[in-house]
Amino acid sequence: MDIDYEKFLKLTPKKIQVIVEDYVLNLVEKEHPNSVPTFYYPIHAFLEMNDVMINFKKMRRLFPAKVKTSVERGWTTEEIQVMLKSCPNLRTRAAIHFENARNTGQPEAKINPITCWETSDA
Repeated sequence: MDIDYEKFLKLTPKKIQVIVEDYVLNLVEKEHPNSVPTFYYPIHAFLEMNDVMINFKKMRRLFPAKVKTSVERGWTTEEIQVMLKSCPNLRTRAAIHFENARNTGQPEAKINPITCWETSDA
């Protein structure tokens, strides 16, 4: 598919608005709700970099609500035991314990990654 970007940029902002709206609505119908922003934001950046002003807020309001795709609960004790029995090494076991603590919302597991790697030079 051959696209002439220069020709597209010469269109009026109103016409570009209609084209992008149609594209976003088409994405809403055909793509996963969480994927729509991924397809839209490169177009948004392209238009901003070329100083084409359209109603970007209106575009974002066309996005569908995000769908939570991960497990919404922590792992059960039985699930953790099965995973730990199949772990080949201690590093993997530690990762399973840490991930479960993070998923269940235990505050002590939410460590700032930057402070973890700080070294004392004193």
